Amino acid sequence: MKLVDIVNGALRAYRYKNEIALASIAAASVGYAIANPPAIVRQVEGQVSGYWNSISAGLRPAIVHADSGSNLDLTQYQEALQLSLNEQLVRMWNFNNETKKWSFYDPRPAFQQVNTLKMIEPGSPYLIKVNGDVPSLQLYDGWNIILGSALIDNILPDLQISNISYTFLKVNDDGTTSYSLTVTGIYGQIKPDKPFDIKVLGLEGILNNHTFPVTKINNGTFTLEIPEVRLPDIGGRIYNISATADIGRVIVEQDEGNNTSREFVLEVEEPQTFTRDVVENYKLVAHYVENSNRSLPKAGWDKNAPMRIYVDEAPDKYRGMLDEVVDYLGENNVDVDFASDVYSGNGPIFIGTHAQYYEKYPNKDKEFFDKKAGYFEFTTRNNTITKAEIVIFTNYSTGVPHDEESIRSAMIEEILQSTGLTNDLDNYPGIFGQTSSPIELTEMDKEIIRLGNLIRPGTLERDVERYIRVIDTPLN
Repeated sequence: MKLVDIVNGALRAYRYKNEIALASIAAASVGYAIANPPAIVRQVEGQVSGYWNSISAGLRPAIVHADSGSNLDLTQYQEALQLSLNEQLVRMWNFNNETKKWSFYDPRPAFQQVNTLKMIEPGSPYLIKVNGDVPSLQLYDGWNIILGSALIDNILPDLQISNISYTFLKVNDDGTTSYSLTVTGIYGQIKPDKPFDIKVLGLEGILNNHTFPVTKINNGTFTLEIPEVRLPDIGGRIYNISATADIGRVIVEQDEGNNTSREFVLEVEEPQTFTRDVVENYKLVAHYVENSNRSLPKAGWDKNAPMRIYVDEAPDKYRGMLDEVVDYLGENNVDVDFASDVYSGNGPIFIGTHAQYYEKYPNKDKEFFDKKAGYFEFTTRNNTITKAEIVIFTNYSTGVPHDEESIRSAMIEEILQSTGLTNDLDNYPGIFGQTSSPIELTEMDKEIIRLGNLIRPGTLERDVERYIRVIDTPLN
């Protein structure tokens, strides 16, 4: 009896048996002697040649074995197998030389519990029936023989580990410094059925577990995020980190068969140092608002979506001053710039008289704004600023104009407050002072800005010192 006859007989039985019964018949049939299996073995990319000879208890393949690579867990790649065969697969058989047993795989749902072929091995041949030609693998309608390595290469997505990056998190009491690690990469045409594992190399003795499942597979990319890695706090120490994708044969850096990335350098950074007076002033500026003793989480812009100003209204003479102020703040580490147009901006700024403001916005609270030389407000989502509004008045409510130095100072102050440095301090001689109106930033101002850039939105006042080193020596 030929293998084809057995298979066809089982298929004919389908008319009278349910799917599970058919699976049992097909599985049992592999114990029969098969006299004349297909005699032609197609050469697949030069990897398979030979023939099948019958033996008393089954079939022994006589082939030229290719170098053995990694096995493919078929249970994880059933959909990928079907896609790689243009959804033409009817059934697949394999004979194990060691056990002298046949195993089979049928893609239909009713066979999921009875399929016996679980793993595709690179050096093993497979007898495959397809309903039509599959040119990419030189398979033709009907029965074919193909080496496992050719199937695996066609099934597995080509993976490339593109980058390993890190982000400083905090300084710990045990003398370590915490970082988050992110491994990113790309895959080929076929999306993996489920998350696969990434093994991180180079942090032996630091990571208790070196293997992690990827956290995201989407749109041709994959990402592994390790929330926290604690590294010994030794300034200047270098870690050479690489990663291995545990998914069988992987293409990395265009090097076929190599599933380990190149090395990426992680240098343990010495946490930035601030004096005690800078830290205490920063806490008052960033975690409090006027007329309130309640400590608030830090508000700030997302580093990937910083404040971009667009001019709502401004006379030409003050537009030039605004350009100078924005450039000046940028030179002092404030991430603010002009939007290319009103639609891409998130920080409208009005510069003009009280009368012009009320004419443009008649519903504004006149009594409130009459007392203001400048004004800001912003909206947040989870302590991240999403939009700000800035108003700079060029005169008193009585009509008397402000001098240009006062207007420049108001621009600097309101823009800085729109970044999350919101509070005005009593008896403070810089831009964050309640009564002072400087046109240049003091060294204390600059240090407060530098510290603010390090602290993430949502950070509580009590946690600020976890991210920095503090020394008791005063700034001045």
